[in-house]
Amino acid sequence: MYKNICPFKPEYRFDEDPITRIMNITVLRGLASDGTTPVGSVNSIATIGYLLLPGTAQIGQDFRGPGGLSSGQLTFGTGQRSISLNVQVMDDAEPEMEESFQVSFKYVVESFF
Repeated sequence: MYKNICPFKPEYRFDEDPITRIMNITVLRGLASDGTTPVGSVNSIATIGYLLLPGTAQIGQDFRGPGGLSSGQLTFGTGQRSISLNVQVMDDAEPEMEESFQVSFKYVVESFF
């Protein structure tokens, strides 16, 4: 099993706006950190687990992942090199400066079917 999911930047920062919005995070598979140089094979389906971690932003109050959850899975199709993780950034009643959260991989599963 070849695990070659490229890590993305570990911390995401945002300013709160008066509206709820989506922060689109691109996750790369089988690419070097430059985003274009191929690394390893992408000839299988791969599922990665992710975990959203609070920084100065609080899960459920300032941000949440798909379905309102702080963890989940993303599945790359055969040959697929990127996928989006959409994080909902929410406004709250407190005036605040820039806030941050982190994303971490929980596990990697590859399927050769």
